[in-house]
Amino acid sequence: ALEVEIDGVANLLPLPDISAPTWRLKAFEDMLDAVVCAWVGAVAIEGRCIPHGDEDAAIWIPVSVGR
Repeated sequence: ALEVEIDGVANLLPLPDISAPTWRLKAFEDMLDAVVCAWVGAVAIEGRCIPHGDEDAAIWIPVSVGR
């Protein structure tokens, strides 16, 4: 689904094989988390997120723009 938002991300972040060692799966998870966080930050700067929280902390959720 992230490929719809970030062209080419699937090629740059290929899924590891399910039989990969746990350290490799964790490394993939960390990289994917970093990409998602960067994407949400960029979308928030563009004004396409809704914050859910309060004045001290929030989780920013991207909103759909007709996709």
